[in-house]
Amino acid sequence: MIKIAKVYVSSLISLLLGVLAICYPAVSKGQQDQSLSHYMFTQSAYNPGATAFQDAISIQGIMRQQWMGVEGAPVTSFLLGEMPLKFLHGGIGLVLNTDKIAAYNTTALALNYAYHRQMGGLKVGVGLGLGFFNQKIDLSYFNSTNGDPLLGSGAEESGMIFSIDGGLFVAKDKLWYAGLSSRHINQGSMSIEGGKVTQSRKYYVVGGYYFKWQRFKKLLFNPSVFLSYTKNIPLEINFGMIAEYNKMFWAGVVYKHNNAIAVMAGAQYKDIKVSYAYDIGTHAYKFGSTHEIRVGYSFKLQIEKQKKNYKNTRYL
Repeated sequence: MIKIAKVYVSSLISLLLGVLAICYPAVSKGQQDQSLSHYMFTQSAYNPGATAFQDAISIQGIMRQQWMGVEGAPVTSFLLGEMPLKFLHGGIGLVLNTDKIAAYNTTALALNYAYHRQMGGLKVGVGLGLGFFNQKIDLSYFNSTNGDPLLGSGAEESGMIFSIDGGLFVAKDKLWYAGLSSRHINQGSMSIEGGKVTQSRKYYVVGGYYFKWQRFKKLLFNPSVFLSYTKNIPLEINFGMIAEYNKMFWAGVVYKHNNAIAVMAGAQYKDIKVSYAYDIGTHAYKFGSTHEIRVGYSFKLQIEKQKKNYKNTRYL
């Protein structure tokens, strides 16, 4: 009986994922950005102002698989690369993102630049991101029998959208950080045979704080909050808490309002970081397990200045 119920729910979710394109409105919103459980480690993915903020060359990859076992469930990946450039008074970064849900497949590439400046005890980053989104719609996914020559035809619609992002990121030493950003500011659009797809402007607010307890001097605690808002979509609210031990291991939890609770853990060996998150759904329907894996590598360039030898001409 339980097995039959699970099959029924899985089939229902697959059907719901396809409803949008079966209806296929003439004007629709583009596929929305996916949020990560590892949001506290991937600031530049949502805020160009945070690019190269740690003054280190870094690269990290994130893979997120939602609702495993459900056909057409979201699969998201990020590849982030950043490096500081002193002559530009900041840093640059590259963000590659792929996102697939049901018939929709999106590939995005953005180049970020952040201007860094010290203001008193604060470090401020102001960033700009320019990117392109390529969105494909596989119409054969729907196997339509309603006579629509477009749906179920096996055709593939695709188009390119130009996007502008902007953000502000502020931090005080190792005490706290805060950021405000917006993606798809220009609300770019593309035309396809079935209608028009427009990206929705999205806003992000993030903040975090670091502290230690005297009784646990090797533990560093980092509570954080991540908010995202898109017009006509409920506010997304995430609260997280991470405890790091001796800069080697960490564990934490993220509460996603009306969505899930993510349990996380990670480890660091020299310049390599690996972590994993498992989302436990808190909604009425159990959509299947959600997994997220992150691998990162970062290092700082140590440039030794050559000592200059000066000779007194009196002794030549």
